[in-house]
Amino acid sequence: WGAGFERDGLRFSGYGGDPDAAFVVVASMTIPEIPGDATRDGTVDDDDALRLAAHWGQSGGWDQGDFDGDTVVGPKDAAIMAANWGYVWPDEEAAAVPEPGALVLLLGGLLGLLKLRRRK
Repeated sequence: WGAGFERDGLRFSGYGGDPDAAFVVVASMTIPEIPGDATRDGTVDDDDALRLAAHWGQSGGWDQGDFDGDTVVGPKDAAIMAANWGYVWPDEEAAAVPEPGALVLLLGGLLGLLKLRRRK
């Protein structure tokens, strides 16, 4: 479908890679609210910690680091972030590709079972 571009959580790609083509594919790239992910980029990391620290002790919402919903960024929110530190929202393309080593292991197991079955 071509490279296209992303804007506001949507991926736009035109037929043949031309975003101005008559036929345009729009795919939603919505990432759910992940506890600790203030930047809403699908990863709980340093960027989220910086945002939480910048709003420490202040009132705010999810984007400022208030993950427990009490409207104040504080220790509970830091604990929620710490509990989810390093979490990465799975990429659809990465999730669809099986591990090559797993396929080799599966094939080896099937061949072994066939060999045992022939001996009996």
